[in-house]
Amino acid sequence: MAASGGAGEGLDVLDLAAKSHNTELLAHIDCPGGGQVWVDGTTLFVGHMRHPSGTTIVDVADPRKPKVLTRIEMPQGWHSHKVRVADGIMIVNHERLGDSGDPEFGGGLAIYDVAKPAEPRLISKWRTHGKGVHRYDFDGRYAYISPTCEGYIGNIMMILDLADPSRPTEVGRWWIPGQWAAGGEEYPWENWWRRAATIRCASVTGSTSAIGTTDSTFSTSRICRGRPRSPD
Repeated sequence: MAASGGAGEGLDVLDLAAKSHNTELLAHIDCPGGGQVWVDGTTLFVGHMRHPSGTTIVDVADPRKPKVLTRIEMPQGWHSHKVRVADGIMIVNHERLGDSGDPEFGGGLAIYDVAKPAEPRLISKWRTHGKGVHRYDFDGRYAYISPTCEGYIGNIMMILDLADPSRPTEVGRWWIPGQWAAGGEEYPWENWWRRAATIRCASVTGSTSAIGTTDSTFSTSRICRGRPRSPD
């Protein structure tokens, strides 16, 4: 089973097993414009592009009759368009959208207990400087995120340890040389409109991470290998 954005707003639920060479439409879910979708067991999680919708949780035990369980809302000026779930923990991003967001809300990563999907419980919120967190990956222990951070230009790569989800702990970071302004690094893209070097996403398999970056006039990926560790 898979879920994808349908025509206009909403999601289509597809059967991938029925026809190996094609797909079959099983159902359509009416909902605000979706960003990322994630299926964990018989539950579908949808991150939305714009407030007031943040994350919608849907029961798809019967994929022909999906049932919306609950929806987490977001305040104006912020969105939560990405979602990942593993081992009963859901993490969603909080990122500024435009200039009207209340700074008191703050960008970062919200961490929920979704052992009962119809009753998500906020465990903690990891906050960061600036716009917040863009894309990320989550393996059930570590969150590989692309936050904006004080002292850096744009988004960097950071690893958070969520062994205790009530106390997320940074265990690693990486950035493109030139992003660490507070460290005196020279940033040659300062006056290039929409051409600044920055990190937009991270995807992890085992000890290997593919980091999506925007460099000058093109996008690329950098492959890194390592093991998360506590900062010195």
